[in-house]
Amino acid sequence: MRADYSKESVYLPIRSFGDFIITTTILKINGLSNIPIILPDYFVDLFNSINGSDYYNIIDTISLSNQPAIFELYKVRDKENIARLISDMKILKDTLKPSVNYLLDYRSRRIFFLNLNFSWPNPNENIYNGKAKMLEIYCSSENLIAFPPIAKPVGKPVNILIFPESRVKDKEIAEQVIQSIVEKFDNKITIARFSKQELAPNTVSYSSFAQLIDLIRLADLVISSESLPYHLANFYEKPHFVIYKKSKHFKEYFMTHYMKANRCFSTIDNTGYLNVLSDLEGALNGI
Repeated sequence: MRADYSKESVYLPIRSFGDFIITTTILKINGLSNIPIILPDYFVDLFNSINGSDYYNIIDTISLSNQPAIFELYKVRDKENIARLISDMKILKDTLKPSVNYLLDYRSRRIFFLNLNFSWPNPNENIYNGKAKMLEIYCSSENLIAFPPIAKPVGKPVNILIFPESRVKDKEIAEQVIQSIVEKFDNKITIARFSKQELAPNTVSYSSFAQLIDLIRLADLVISSESLPYHLANFYEKPHFVIYKKSKHFKEYFMTHYMKANRCFSTIDNTGYLNVLSDLEGALNGI
């Protein structure tokens, strides 16, 4: 279903890459396209890598820092980040129009100070479900589908990738956990790292969104930290398993339906990580 172009509501993805992919997943599985978007310059490479023009109509661009300080309360504690916050707020104020309603990926109290019209998903429900409801304004049908249909692997997956890294260091999977997983499953798992260098055996590297996406599309199964790769796996309808660290960043409402329906996630806390191995084995039926 092709959405009517409207300047009344415009999508403004300014929080994170994962949030942008969640929104695009909803558009993809519901056949929505031509959604008006104001595209930040740091989203351009990801936008092009997923063929974003299949889903969006770029009506303007905006130059912001890589994830504005508006959404990073825990970082704005020094002069550098306060200056970044002021700069980003000024750019938004100068670019956005009072007559337009801007659809955001996430709520921020700071953005209220701009005195403009913003909407966002209900913060008290699963982000995929919340975005599906928010995006109903672009079609005549209610109850948009929130999740793509993904089947569990049949038999033994051949190409299993683990993405341990995250933009937020506190979410990364520790080396001892990675090695324990690799040893547990007889070296059937390849580690994927963001790097331009040649890496150790059983490791592959990527240095662009296009390369990351190629790896995910070729994988039978993606194991990830709480980061972009598992949302991309969901976008491309690939089975995925997420390893969380119990921290202030842990948010259960970012889980996909596949994860919850198949118990394809595990949480590391201060007591150790042996539960991760058993959870992973159970979810993958003893691959």
